[in-house]
Amino acid sequence: MNQQKFAQMVREFPFITNILTTQGLSADRIGEIVVARGDRNLIEIEPSAWAHDAGEYGDHEGYRSFWFVTTGEVGKFKSSWYRSITPHGSRAEEDTTPIGSQLLSLNRDVQFIVEIHEEHWDWEDETPSIVIYKMGGFDWRSYARPEQVAHS
Repeated sequence: MNQQKFAQMVREFPFITNILTTQGLSADRIGEIVVARGDRNLIEIEPSAWAHDAGEYGDHEGYRSFWFVTTGEVGKFKSSWYRSITPHGSRAEEDTTPIGSQLLSLNRDVQFIVEIHEEHWDWEDETPSIVIYKMGGFDWRSYARPEQVAHS
Protein backbone atom coordinates (compact mmCIF):
# COMPACT_ATOMS: atom_id res chain seq x y z
CA MET A 1 0.00 0.00 0.00
CA ASN A 2 1.13 3.55 -0.69
CA GLN A 3 3.04 4.80 2.38
CA GLN A 4 1.48 8.30 2.23
CA LYS A 5 -2.07 6.97 2.08
CA PHE A 6 -1.29 4.58 4.92
CA ALA A 7 0.08 7.43 7.07
CA GLN A 8 -3.02 9.50 6.30
CA MET A 9 -5.31 6.65 7.40
CA VAL A 10 -3.35 6.17 10.63
CA ARG A 11 -3.68 9.90 11.39
CA GLU A 12 -7.43 9.81 10.73
CA PHE A 13 -8.04 6.47 12.49
CA PRO A 14 -5.26 6.06 15.10
CA PHE A 15 -6.84 2.90 16.54
CA ILE A 16 -5.86 0.88 13.46
CA THR A 17 -2.21 1.02 14.53
CA ASN A 18 -2.94 -1.26 17.50
CA ILE A 19 -5.02 -3.67 15.39
CA LEU A 20 -2.43 -3.90 12.61
CA THR A 21 0.42 -4.37 15.10
CA THR A 22 -1.35 -7.31 16.78
CA GLN A 23 -1.81 -8.88 13.33
CA GLY A 24 1.81 -8.27 12.28
CA LEU A 25 0.75 -5.99 9.42
CA SER A 26 2.38 -2.85 8.05
CA ALA A 27 1.90 -0.63 4.99
CA ASP A 28 3.99 -2.90 2.76
CA ARG A 29 1.85 -5.95 3.60
CA ILE A 30 -1.60 -4.40 3.07
CA GLY A 31 -3.48 -4.29 -0.22
CA GLU A 32 -5.77 -1.39 0.63
CA ILE A 33 -7.68 0.41 3.37
CA VAL A 34 -11.27 1.39 2.57
CA VAL A 35 -13.69 3.43 4.67
CA ALA A 36 -17.40 2.55 4.51
CA ARG A 37 -20.59 3.05 6.48
CA GLY A 38 -21.84 0.27 8.74
CA ASP A 39 -25.10 -1.25 7.57
CA ARG A 40 -27.49 -4.13 8.11
CA ASN A 41 -25.40 -6.51 5.99
CA LEU A 42 -22.37 -5.90 8.21
CA ILE A 43 -24.09 -6.94 11.43
CA GLU A 44 -25.28 -10.20 9.82
CA ILE A 45 -21.72 -11.33 9.00
CA GLU A 46 -20.22 -14.14 11.05
CA PRO A 47 -16.48 -13.53 11.51
CA SER A 48 -14.65 -16.61 10.27
CA ALA A 49 -11.43 -18.26 9.17
CA TRP A 50 -11.12 -21.26 6.89
CA ALA A 51 -8.56 -23.64 5.46
CA HIS A 52 -9.34 -26.17 2.74
CA ASP A 53 -6.74 -28.73 1.73
CA ALA A 54 -7.68 -29.65 -1.84
CA GLY A 55 -5.00 -32.30 -2.24
CA GLU A 56 -3.03 -31.97 -5.48
CA TYR A 57 -4.98 -28.81 -6.37
CA GLY A 58 -3.48 -26.84 -3.49
CA ASP A 59 -4.63 -25.21 -0.28
CA HIS A 60 -7.16 -22.39 -0.06
CA GLU A 61 -7.15 -20.30 3.11
CA GLY A 62 -8.68 -17.07 4.28
CA TYR A 63 -10.26 -15.13 7.07
CA ARG A 64 -12.61 -12.26 7.85
CA SER A 65 -11.64 -10.92 11.26
CA PHE A 66 -13.43 -8.01 12.92
CA TRP A 67 -12.64 -5.58 15.76
CA PHE A 68 -14.90 -3.12 17.54
CA VAL A 69 -13.80 0.36 18.58
CA THR A 70 -15.48 2.19 21.46
CA THR A 71 -14.29 5.18 23.46
CA GLY A 72 -10.97 4.04 24.91
CA GLU A 73 -11.32 0.36 23.95
CA VAL A 74 -10.48 -1.84 20.97
CA GLY A 75 -11.53 -5.49 21.06
CA LYS A 76 -11.80 -8.43 18.70
CA PHE A 77 -15.07 -10.18 17.88
CA LYS A 78 -15.19 -13.95 18.34
CA SER A 79 -14.62 -15.84 15.12
CA SER A 80 -15.61 -19.24 13.76
CA TRP A 81 -13.11 -21.68 12.26
CA TYR A 82 -13.56 -24.26 9.50
CA ARG A 83 -11.06 -26.77 8.14
CA SER A 84 -11.53 -29.50 5.58
CA ILE A 85 -9.13 -31.98 4.03
CA THR A 86 -9.95 -33.76 0.78
CA PRO A 87 -10.18 -36.49 -0.37
CA HIS A 88 -10.35 -37.75 3.21
CA GLY A 89 -13.34 -35.58 4.05
CA SER A 90 -12.17 -34.72 7.55
CA ARG A 91 -13.58 -31.50 8.87
CA ALA A 92 -13.19 -29.43 11.99
CA GLU A 93 -15.30 -26.49 12.91
CA GLU A 94 -15.97 -24.04 15.67
CA ASP A 95 -19.01 -21.77 15.41
CA THR A 96 -19.80 -18.30 16.67
CA THR A 97 -22.61 -15.77 16.31
CA PRO A 98 -22.96 -12.89 13.82
CA ILE A 99 -21.53 -9.46 14.60
CA GLY A 100 -24.97 -8.05 15.51
CA SER A 101 -25.58 -10.52 18.33
CA GLN A 102 -22.00 -10.04 19.58
CA LEU A 103 -22.63 -6.27 19.60
CA LEU A 104 -25.78 -6.79 21.68
CA SER A 105 -23.85 -8.79 24.26
CA LEU A 106 -21.16 -6.06 24.43
CA ASN A 107 -23.86 -3.47 25.21
CA ARG A 108 -21.59 -0.54 24.27
CA ASP A 109 -21.75 2.31 21.80
CA VAL A 110 -19.46 1.16 19.02
CA GLN A 111 -18.08 3.95 16.85
CA PHE A 112 -16.16 1.81 14.34
CA ILE A 113 -15.86 -1.79 13.23
CA VAL A 114 -12.63 -2.78 11.50
CA GLU A 115 -12.44 -5.77 9.15
CA ILE A 116 -9.28 -7.46 7.96
CA HIS A 117 -10.00 -9.80 5.07
CA GLU A 118 -7.57 -12.05 3.26
CA GLU A 119 -8.02 -15.04 0.98
CA HIS A 120 -5.48 -16.94 -1.11
CA TRP A 121 -4.33 -20.21 -2.65
CA ASP A 122 -1.01 -21.57 -1.39
CA TRP A 123 0.90 -20.26 -4.44
CA GLU A 124 -0.41 -16.69 -4.04
CA ASP A 125 0.89 -13.89 -1.85
CA GLU A 126 -1.10 -12.96 1.23
CA THR A 127 -2.32 -9.37 0.80
CA PRO A 128 -5.00 -8.45 3.34
CA SER A 129 -7.53 -5.69 2.75
CA ILE A 130 -8.87 -3.53 5.55
CA VAL A 131 -12.30 -1.94 5.80
CA ILE A 132 -13.08 0.62 8.49
CA TYR A 133 -16.85 0.80 9.00
CA LYS A 134 -18.20 4.00 10.53
CA MET A 135 -21.07 3.07 12.85
CA GLY A 136 -22.19 6.62 13.75
CA GLY A 137 -25.71 7.31 12.50
CA PHE A 138 -26.52 3.61 11.97
CA ASP A 139 -29.03 2.30 14.51
CA TRP A 140 -27.66 -1.24 14.56
CA ARG A 141 -29.63 -2.15 17.70
CA SER A 142 -32.89 -2.07 15.72
CA TYR A 143 -31.53 -4.74 13.33
CA ALA A 144 -29.33 -6.92 15.55
CA ARG A 145 -30.83 -10.17 16.82
CA PRO A 146 -29.57 -12.22 19.75
CA GLU A 147 -28.70 -15.69 18.47
CA GLN A 148 -27.48 -18.94 19.88
CA VAL A 149 -24.38 -20.65 18.51
CA ALA A 150 -25.45 -23.53 16.30
CA HIS A 151 -23.86 -26.81 17.34
CA SER A 152 -23.46 -29.51 14.73
